[in-house]
Amino acid sequence: PDRQLLHERHLISKELAGLERESPPRPGAALFVQDQVGVMVNEEDHLRLHGMWSGFDLEDAYAAVESVDAELGKLIPFAFHPEFATGVALMQKGLINVKPLITHTVGLEQAEEAFKRASDRSSAMKAQIVFSS
Repeated sequence: PDRQLLHERHLISKELAGLERESPPRPGAALFVQDQVGVMVNEEDHLRLHGMWSGFDLEDAYAAVESVDAELGKLIPFAFHPEFATGVALMQKGLINVKPLITHTVGLEQAEEAFKRASDRSSAMKAQIVFSS
């Protein structure tokens, strides 16, 4: 019921909510920063920021989302490169086994520690954050 409501309000995707019969709910999280800006974690592109405004107030919507992006960038090291999309597509198709690359698995409450570990290449390759479903 909660996932359905979040999807109906356009706060999470149908895929993240697990509303498709052929696919189970994805373990993940949606963090709502404020009423009109949201952040989805573990979305098909791993991190999705979105803003929803009435009318065509695109400049204010973009400014709010860009502000959240800048704040997240101060706290969490993340980047984008077109090659990432290719890698994610290969992983989704099961053509790349990422399990050997994951050196640490932690719960959401240890997410900050996971990002710190993942940024230290001398002690970790990839840290996986496990969300309760």
